[in-house]
Amino acid sequence: MVSLASAEAVATFLTVLPVRCAGSKDTTVIVWDIVGITRTGRLRARMGAAGAAAGALPLRQTPRHVLHGHEDAVTCLTLAPDLDLIVSAAADGTLLFHTLTTGRCAHMHALAPCSMGSSIVSQS
Repeated sequence: MVSLASAEAVATFLTVLPVRCAGSKDTTVIVWDIVGITRTGRLRARMGAAGAAAGALPLRQTPRHVLHGHEDAVTCLTLAPDLDLIVSAAADGTLLFHTLTTGRCAHMHALAPCSMGSSIVSQS
């Protein structure tokens, strides 16, 4: 079972209601649905004071998606629910664009180092 329990394996978190995503050192991105979200996007008070104070979110037991495709640790995530996209970046400079609905990898970009030490985007 996939969980958020192993904090040392998780490189980055992102929460945009109604989902929470985790990018990991094991090269995967995991997408969970948050349970107890109302139609207006508010979180129902099911966690109790202790859970809310700790920042805990009630997640479904199994993830919506486990996304693959990176060859190095995932270091950054962004989510655009209105575009049905989750974008992840890895330590090796790759960007993956997955659909939030199906989890399919829709596109990949590779960042190439330039002479000034920053990166530029190249299509692949």
